[in-house]
Amino acid sequence: RRNRAGVGAAGVAAVALIGFAATMTVQAERIATERDRANREREMSDRVVEFQADMLEDINPLILGESIAAHLRDRIDEKLAEQGAGEAERTSRLASFDALMENLNLTDSARDILDTNILTPAVETIEAKFGDQPEIEARLQHALASTYRALGLPDKALPHADDAYELRKGSLGPVDRETLRSMSLKAMILWDMGRSRESGEILTRAIEEWDRVFGPEDRLTMLAKMCLVVL
Repeated sequence: RRNRAGVGAAGVAAVALIGFAATMTVQAERIATERDRANREREMSDRVVEFQADMLEDINPLILGESIAAHLRDRIDEKLAEQGAGEAERTSRLASFDALMENLNLTDSARDILDTNILTPAVETIEAKFGDQPEIEARLQHALASTYRALGLPDKALPHADDAYELRKGSLGPVDRETLRSMSLKAMILWDMGRSRESGEILTRAIEEWDRVFGPEDRLTMLAKMCLVVL
């Protein structure tokens, strides 16, 4: 009887263990599925942010200004043709348009359009949507700083370079490659603003860290040293 009781208890224990193992397997699979989904979402988010950052940094005001002028010229010509204007009149009107365009700085016009309609709204969106995601916000702030610098607006670039550097220093550490990139960008912007002493001091500190952490042969280490020589 005791033997039957022991066998029965062992059977119950075995069933319990099997049930526990099955539950753990299901939970492990569920956790793995959730982890994979989170990784895919994070990867997709990273790609979107990278695309947005690249789009910001690739903005060229000279090309944009010329494109706007060419588009306006084409639209004027199309409108004149729709109104039945002859070849001579269209040529004369377009010549007048070209003369007016020669008196305008198309790059300045494009820069103003970009700042008002794209960059300023982008700043507000980044701060509103990514304020709790420092690495993403830092990447976009760095892109904004680079874009404003390329547009010849260092005064507007500097706050974004500052934000990118501080965010990366806090989330990635002071000697992370991306942190040092933002530090170097800040130095270049200060140089553009005529603040050469501050620029040189910051770039020198950045080079010391590049050299120590990544070595003298690292591409960005050598680039930073070249920048310092130019400065």
